[in-house]
Amino acid sequence: MTNASRWGESVEISVVSPIFNNAGTIASLVRRVLAARQTGFPDLRLEIILVDDGSTDDSLAEARKAIGLSDALVSIKVLRLSRNFGQVSAIVAGLSISAGEAVLVISADLQDPPELMTRMIRAWRDGAEVVIAAREARNDGGLNSLFSRVSYAVARRPYRQMPRGGFDYFLLSRRATDQFVAKPGRRRFLQGEIFELGFQRHILTYAREKRAIGKSQWKFWKRFEYFVDLVLASTSIPIRTATFIGFIAVLGSLAYGLVVTGARFLGVIPADGRAPLILITLFFGGLTVFLLGLVGEYVWRIYDEVSGKRQYLVESLEEKQH
Repeated sequence: MTNASRWGESVEISVVSPIFNNAGTIASLVRRVLAARQTGFPDLRLEIILVDDGSTDDSLAEARKAIGLSDALVSIKVLRLSRNFGQVSAIVAGLSISAGEAVLVISADLQDPPELMTRMIRAWRDGAEVVIAAREARNDGGLNSLFSRVSYAVARRPYRQMPRGGFDYFLLSRRATDQFVAKPGRRRFLQGEIFELGFQRHILTYAREKRAIGKSQWKFWKRFEYFVDLVLASTSIPIRTATFIGFIAVLGSLAYGLVVTGARFLGVIPADGRAPLILITLFFGGLTVFLLGLVGEYVWRIYDEVSGKRQYLVESLEEKQH
């Protein structure tokens, strides 16, 4: 179904870009998106939604300046969230107000080339409802690349067709967008949910560029938290592994108990001193705490979902009036 924009005409493509402290790249991002449209699809009715996810620098001011580039075929909007909710929440917020027949999501740091959108739009026009730009190569630095490879290696277990390098750059048809937005939940594994949508899918590859301006706001603990969400949301392996470990621990305890009992009757002491007892106590004590923590992660996520917390809260929506 085609949504109508506020300026009365149908929008063919919406471009959603989550922003968090990207003041140095916003102007270039918008200019390159507009240039790509002019080169590939000059008659395309385009909507650009810049979602400010509680930035603390001049990102909001730069985004507001971009509104002035709106014209008869291009509508540029600035959606400001009340605080920082995280990249996935900002993307969902942008998708929720998008009006396009298809919606393209791109990061604001310019590591993903806006010029690639012309190929993605062509793939959509050829019938694909989900178009994924997969990172064939990346220049993010050793630690970040390693962390991403490990994360997506885990994600590929339940989602076999997941690109090895992952992706953040994608296009969804209107139908796929509505289905994605309708799914409830605050802690969402975005890439996995896109694959769960099904629909006809097209994957193209590109080399991700090194960040030219600023530093990544995707710090270690944010990466680690998202990795934990990814693992717990995409596979039952952790809880099943915990059950298996508990089962093996019980068997080991029974076996050791039989050895000690037999040694007692035979008058043989397996080992002298308290060291074995202390080691066993420490091992099973640590194992118990670990397994309780794992179960606690699941319980916390259940509580977090049922507590009614908002995934995001909109503070304002600004656009040029026509």
